[in-house]
Amino acid sequence: MKGKPLSTLGEDYIVETILKWTGKYHPPDSQTPPGDDAYDIPNSNLILSIDGYSLEYSKYEWEEWGDWGWRAITSAISDLVCKGAKPYGVALSLGLNRNLDFNVLEDLYRGVFEALEAYGVYLLGGDTNASMEEAWVTVSAVGLKGDKVLTRFKASPGEYIYTTLENGYGLSGLIWNLHRKYGASPKESVGVDIRLRPKSPVRFVELASQIDISSSVDVSDGFIKSLYLLATSSRVSISLENMPKANKYVEEYGPREGIDVKECIFYGGEDYEVIFTSKLEPDKVLETTSKIGLECMYIGRVLEGEGKVYLNGKEISYGGWDQFRSTTS
Repeated sequence: MKGKPLSTLGEDYIVETILKWTGKYHPPDSQTPPGDDAYDIPNSNLILSIDGYSLEYSKYEWEEWGDWGWRAITSAISDLVCKGAKPYGVALSLGLNRNLDFNVLEDLYRGVFEALEAYGVYLLGGDTNASMEEAWVTVSAVGLKGDKVLTRFKASPGEYIYTTLENGYGLSGLIWNLHRKYGASPKESVGVDIRLRPKSPVRFVELASQIDISSSVDVSDGFIKSLYLLATSSRVSISLENMPKANKYVEEYGPREGIDVKECIFYGGEDYEVIFTSKLEPDKVLETTSKIGLECMYIGRVLEGEGKVYLNGKEISYGGWDQFRSTTS
């Protein structure tokens, strides 16, 4: 692939290639295979994740810097939560253009601190840099392992599929479509200050300690992309029987504005829910989630197969956010 720009190859191909290069450096006795969302550190009670954002491809132009900082923290925390690990702390690496106003730094850290408070985690240090770009941020997060480290590689045919509903689905898709329609923020276009501040469902960690969960994945780049990731990693197929519940703003403003709610749910991204599988039937799982205060729903079954996702027997098109192609489907 020499001579080809990264934008023509796409994120999936690039990640797969990097994993081929780096596989021999993965700890052989780690409970998380290469390519998973977070990494189990053998002979310890620690698990590690890392996530990064560049301003150009992740911050909406009308969005506050504090919201961007919140999402950067949430992204790294989400990778821990879906492994059944309790978040402990984060380290933050930040690059800012020298010409940015000091208020940007203050606003960004305000969102970071609000996220740390919300998750009850510590700041474990960081690094601050001058950047030729306007801004970028990278967050490393450390968590404490649960009784079992979950991966996205162990779903089995016949199991049930569930999703958490901490935020509901499709909010980023709604905001993006409002922007395309009006060229403005939600507050300017529909009169409501709709902010993209998803929260990782940390109660999932408690659920993982109470019921038998076989596999899990978080939803960062889109619901359908996460289902495909689970299916291909576990070498199974998925039959989606129920649409996941939309975010309240998507339910209200999507139909009103002529926006395709299904597209928002399927391909919007940044929902930071957890999709998980279990051999336990819905009555048992939903009874447990209700007791611990975690909203959740049954969405489908795991099938024999090789990496396909179906809705009512019809294959769903693969899609989701791709960093290098800058597309969502």
